[in-house]
Amino acid sequence: MKIFDNVAQLRLARLGTGQLVKTKGYYTANDGGGAEYIIVASGTGTDDGGSYLDLALNQAELIKSSLPSITQYGASPSATAAQNSASIQACWNANKSTTAPIGVFQFDTPLAYVQVNGWSFS
Repeated sequence: MKIFDNVAQLRLARLGTGQLVKTKGYYTANDGGGAEYIIVASGTGTDDGGSYLDLALNQAELIKSSLPSITQYGASPSATAAQNSASIQACWNANKSTTAPIGVFQFDTPLAYVQVNGWSFS
């Protein structure tokens, strides 16, 4: 398994379909956004910053072994409010259930909600 320090390094890689890779973090190693991916053909999914990442030649698909964290989609206490808004919404859209580490995550737009079995989430 090839290991990258962050998503930016992974995005530049030229990898073969079916290869397994891991990131140590989203922006920097050990920032809580590390994840494992399988390399799939380009166009398999839409790059949302988490579930699918566009790479140099193909895409990385997140391997979901448990509830994904918003940090695996790029949310960070040090990210801008706009970055966090997009990251948290993408994580929610892709998974409907997520986790978040302890910390302050600022965002600047309301998160879209969904209704499931009469319950509203926002």
